[in-house]
Amino acid sequence: MPIYCSIADVSVFAMSSSLDSELLSSVSQCVSTAIRKAARRSTQFYDVALSRAGLRSTQFSILAELKRRGVPCSQSDLAAALVVERSALGHNLRPLEREGLIAIVPGEADGRKRFVALTPAGLEKHAVAEVHWREAQGNFLAVIGQEEGSSIRDRMLAIAENPLLSVNVRSATVSPR
Repeated sequence: MPIYCSIADVSVFAMSSSLDSELLSSVSQCVSTAIRKAARRSTQFYDVALSRAGLRSTQFSILAELKRRGVPCSQSDLAAALVVERSALGHNLRPLEREGLIAIVPGEADGRKRFVALTPAGLEKHAVAEVHWREAQGNFLAVIGQEEGSSIRDRMLAIAENPLLSVNVRSATVSPR
């Protein structure tokens, strides 16, 4: 018999036999809380290193994604790639635009659509910050181990990219493992 769980506006159906009663019985077993704690700790760790380049990890992620793409992209596409709300992305873009690290330009075909482009100053800032990021990445992996770091990264990306966990999904069927 399926168990119905509602998380905000996301509905998930799961077979009761596939759920561990221990994981459901205590808030201290909340997966979201554990992920958020780990995210805050790792963000603090990387923020310290990136602050030497005058960036926060959220800003570095934006510059890195724009550099990876190599071409301007829409704000919607950038928000989707970073798994953030467009409003949160806009909040993070403003200081980068103010500092001349990115440019926000209207689309050629549709002037209402906004595209984000990495400027030459943004490319330089990314290069400087990447040195500090590499140092933080090395230190982080020295603490948790290369294999564990790869495993954590892969698991977190699997969660981030899982369409069944998207807030845009109204209902999904989760098969027992």
